[in-house]
Amino acid sequence: MPTAARKRSPLHRVARDMGATFVDHDGWTIPDTYTGPDAELTAAHTGVVLLDESPNGKLLVEGDASEAVLSSAFQLPTLDIGTSVWSNRVRAVRLRPDLFYLAVSPGEETKILSEIRSGADGSFVTCTDITQGRAEIRTIGPRSPELMSKVCGLDFSNDRFPNGQALQSSVAKTNQLIIRRDIGEWPAYSLIGARSFGAYLWSVLMEAGMEWDIQPIGRSAHRTLEESIS
Repeated sequence: MPTAARKRSPLHRVARDMGATFVDHDGWTIPDTYTGPDAELTAAHTGVVLLDESPNGKLLVEGDASEAVLSSAFQLPTLDIGTSVWSNRVRAVRLRPDLFYLAVSPGEETKILSEIRSGADGSFVTCTDITQGRAEIRTIGPRSPELMSKVCGLDFSNDRFPNGQALQSSVAKTNQLIIRRDIGEWPAYSLIGARSFGAYLWSVLMEAGMEWDIQPIGRSAHRTLEESIS
């Protein structure tokens, strides 16, 4: 029986050229390690690392009834514009009164999309799967706010850009949705933008982080980071 085709991130070639070893997971071929989990964890704890999270499912939900539909389907609390929350299998970001961005686990986007459409039941709600059209890069580590300040004009201080904040802005002259998603004590930012700019933005971030010995991080080290706070 032929093996099902695996999806590849827009950063696959970048990771390959950086010496990544790959693993198949959730229908995707993704970097497992670059320099090794121990070295990558050290960099995350002391400086800053980059993680390719492009496989995450990405949905846009738009319409006057969006809030009511999402609240019913996922017990979503009321969100202010520019804030995000994790609730019942989805991370929701409110971009406008009638527009939400949803991040879901890789491979779950089709199921979540179906649930939203079923829950809409004739309401004026449009749900679009944008997973394949977007790259997602995450910066992790104590130097992350400084790195972000070098490539974006926003104020990334804790008071002005706290955990859970979400804003759309120019990052290295590309339009990105920036979501602060800390991992325990380590500041972390997700950058979601056009797939075609993924490799370019990765290279800009790598160059901007050279003073902190920025490193790429793979699935193994990232999983250890997440498990350390659970």
